[in-house]
Amino acid sequence: MPIEDLTREWIARPLAELKQEMKSPDSYASKIGWKDTTYPLPNGNYVYIQPVSTDCYVHWEVNQGGTIIGYRAKGNGCKQEESDNNNISNIQIRSE
Repeated sequence: MPIEDLTREWIARPLAELKQEMKSPDSYASKIGWKDTTYPLPNGNYVYIQPVSTDCYVHWEVNQGGTIIGYRAKGNGCKQEESDNNNISNIQIRSE
């Protein structure tokens, strides 16, 4: 599944729902025994990391209310849709 399809599902949804999904025995995170990983951002939000596949992680930006507002896919294993413009960043931010 292209990373864009996955991320479209989760933007503007509560992080708690994503965490619950990641606990499912079928999820990649559950299969590898992933532990919650976060880091703070200067704007007061934080990033929650979700492993998607081997060498592919989605860094979700989460606002102070616990809602996912953006993401960045990191890793060579992330499948991304082809684009004619290689300069387009894969960061998607939704205004609050």
